[in-house]
Amino acid sequence: GFIERGAVGSGLEYVYDDLLTGAFGVRETEWNRKRHIRVRSAPVQHGDDVWTTLDLWLQHRAERHLEYIVEGYEPDRATIIVTEPQTGKVLAMASYPPMDPREFNDFQWGLREDPPIHVPSIAFQDHFAPGSTFKPLSVAAAIDMGLTTVDEPIDCKNGRWSFLPGGRFPIREAFGHRYGVLTVGEIIQKSSNIGVARLVIERMGRDPFYQYLDRFGFGVRSGSRLAGETSGSVIPTRRAQDIDISRMAFGQAMSVTGLQMMMAYGAIANGGVMMAPMIVEKQVLQDGSVLTNEPLPLGRVISEATAKATVEAMKMVCERGGTATNAQIDEYLVAGKTGTAQILGQGDVKYTASFMGFFPADAPQICLGIVAMNPKATEFTGGRAVYTGGRVAGDTFREFGREIGRYLRIPEVESEDPEVAMVRGAR
Repeated sequence: GFIERGAVGSGLEYVYDDLLTGAFGVRETEWNRKRHIRVRSAPVQHGDDVWTTLDLWLQHRAERHLEYIVEGYEPDRATIIVTEPQTGKVLAMASYPPMDPREFNDFQWGLREDPPIHVPSIAFQDHFAPGSTFKPLSVAAAIDMGLTTVDEPIDCKNGRWSFLPGGRFPIREAFGHRYGVLTVGEIIQKSSNIGVARLVIERMGRDPFYQYLDRFGFGVRSGSRLAGETSGSVIPTRRAQDIDISRMAFGQAMSVTGLQMMMAYGAIANGGVMMAPMIVEKQVLQDGSVLTNEPLPLGRVISEATAKATVEAMKMVCERGGTATNAQIDEYLVAGKTGTAQILGQGDVKYTASFMGFFPADAPQICLGIVAMNPKATEFTGGRAVYTGGRVAGDTFREFGREIGRYLRIPEVESEDPEVAMVRGAR
């Protein structure tokens, strides 16, 4: 974080500025014509120490992996977030473009005329359409209400479906896919827009869908206490039409922050219990006493059985036939979801590419999210436009995930599933 003249700032440094700053020492000396001297003084009061949950090594590696994405795909903005699902601790949070504190020093001391431009971080200060990374949450809500199961077949209408009279405003599958009947698990694996939209529109309806949006923490700040945090954007319930909800079901017509998505995925990984994000571990006062923050459960979002069923569907994404086989980590089973969300606006078509997931899938210890806005054709991509979540973020998830597992000494898990073994052997 930072704080400028005029008490304008962002992040933890701004929130805790009064505690960190302390007070200047004072020494006043007075004397008269007879040289009688009187001295008054007050000692320096050092500020408190604030210890964050960020792990120095993981933060360094997150920033390095973010550099690889920036060098390879030249996104406008990007973020990598690492969290612990059982506690809500944020272990790493890297953003591009980065903020260089030295630039603020130059401004403060008059070495540059204008304050540096601070680009809001999509980790918590700005928002984006989650796209297909939202689909597991829609499916989890439907399963939790008893409206479907992972094995139920759903007709995905051969790539085109409308619930409106005359077939107006049809929903289509991405990249021209024409799926027929898929199980709910396969809907997540292959990322069917129509399959998820049919579950939400035909079975769930507006009010229950919004109840789960609220449970998963969308449309409100996450509670991180980071100054400048945004709540994302969700259409108010009273204004939402079925056409809006059908798009929200697969992560369009709404926006989120990276931190919101990580907390929602953390709830699935944590057996259905939502945790508040935790960024400050403790505060050490000048008298030596310590104020320790404890993990804060926000409540049960979905049942434990629903969470397990949703994890099974998310594991299929990294298996053969899924949209992110390259995200599978050899040492651990991964549960996750790709996202390739179109950025609405004028001019050229742009996308937000992302992959979010957790591992080991059956006993999650780490959640890892990667988001890149508007990746571009570069020399690294051979001059071709590469913008899908699996391509842009999948490799980074695999490599960084492996590093995290080794660093934290997470026990390796051998898969008995021949499909997973086949995917691993193909790399």
